[in-house]
Amino acid sequence: MSEEDQSHTLEFLKGAKAPKGMQTFWFLRHGDTEKHLKDGTLTTEGEKLIASVKHWYTQGGGNNNTLSALGRMQARGIAPLLLTQDITNIRCSPLGRAVETATLARLDTPNYIPMQYDDNLKECDYGKWEKDYAPLSVFVGKDPDTQDSAEFSHNIMIALEACRQPGQLLVAHANVLRTITGALGIKLPRSSCAHTQLLRFDPVSEDEWILTNLSATH
Repeated sequence: MSEEDQSHTLEFLKGAKAPKGMQTFWFLRHGDTEKHLKDGTLTTEGEKLIASVKHWYTQGGGNNNTLSALGRMQARGIAPLLLTQDITNIRCSPLGRAVETATLARLDTPNYIPMQYDDNLKECDYGKWEKDYAPLSVFVGKDPDTQDSAEFSHNIMIALEACRQPGQLLVAHANVLRTITGALGIKLPRSSCAHTQLLRFDPVSEDEWILTNLSATH
């Protein structure tokens, strides 16, 4: 992790600490979504230049977009990989794109893996920027019109307490994933933050973790 990335992560975490005693757990980011703008129209642009500054489409806790056709295919495609893992329970963000991903991914699993919704796994709320294009500052906790990053990070640490029990799969969002890896001191490769990448987190010791992108190795 570069010094700049580490600085952004530490600032966003606001001192949040991962719970002790967590066991191996898994993480799945939701599938590709339909991108609705504030006026209800659809866009296919994930990013654009505005006044020569890169802006990204904003899809946070205040944006309940559904999966696209590609996203539904991605979610169904991850099911065989779930079967190779010792996953016994799913904890899912209540936002539609995460719920739909988890539901489609577990349809073909034996006994239909149990699932609970967890509000603490919701994506950061980007306020006025939802369904619009925003600069980097909005995504790293530096914009006053977005959810307080300390509150958001604290919520994620509460969600991680479930991982003291074995077999937990968290289905959630990109900034949730970045916050988890930051709290665990793990470098997050860009490829591992893509849609429907099944990630496994293994503890080496109480303070050291290994991240494996299972989607990239199967």
